[in-house]
Amino acid sequence: MRIASFLILCITMASLRTAAGSAYSVEEWDLGVVISGNVDNFAGAVFLDVMDPFVDSHAVALSNSSASAAYSFWLEQGSFLIEADLAADAEDNSSLLSAASGDIVITPSMDLVIQYASVYDVTLPAHSMTSQLNLNVIDVPANEFILQETRIADTVFGVGPRHFELSGEFVMPAGRTWVMKYSFDILAYASSSGNLGFGSGFVEYRIIPESSTLLLAVPLALLFARRRKRRAA
Repeated sequence: MRIASFLILCITMASLRTAAGSAYSVEEWDLGVVISGNVDNFAGAVFLDVMDPFVDSHAVALSNSSASAAYSFWLEQGSFLIEADLAADAEDNSSLLSAASGDIVITPSMDLVIQYASVYDVTLPAHSMTSQLNLNVIDVPANEFILQETRIADTVFGVGPRHFELSGEFVMPAGRTWVMKYSFDILAYASSSGNLGFGSGFVEYRIIPESSTLLLAVPLALLFARRRKRRAA
């Protein structure tokens, strides 16, 4: 009986992975890193081609400033992981932005439960520096958000390290096109020149078709029922 229950659970988990991949399509994405200062102080890189799986990274640097991001996307399994590292120094008395950001355009064929988690650690060593973590999911034509999360570090309230954590879940309705957005950034204003702010973090989205929660409940219920029978005997 234990072997049968285990096989049922394995088959169900495999069906969940297949269901996740067939429950939505990714129309396009725009995944980038950028350093932007004055006219002569710019560097950027972007990934645009949708593929499954997608495991890659890119990085740019200008003097002491840098921005990098690594991606691990497994569309068939409904998993999107982005890791970012940033450093920003407003050299030459010119404000400078270091950022990693992206849009993932997705159209679900059934309602999806999407779980998200993010951690971001940033250190701003001098005044006139700010940093943000943003997570948004929006139906652009309707201007409707189903996720809006923002965390801000601002040296107006003191210099030093900050730690942010976000997590939760939401339902993405079927039959509409949604944009999952994320961004990490550090903005160093001109008066902070000579001080290096740096940040590191990740964001992960996991997609689960709503009907899959019922599929998962069936083998678990069977396992618990059999355990109860053995205990009663």
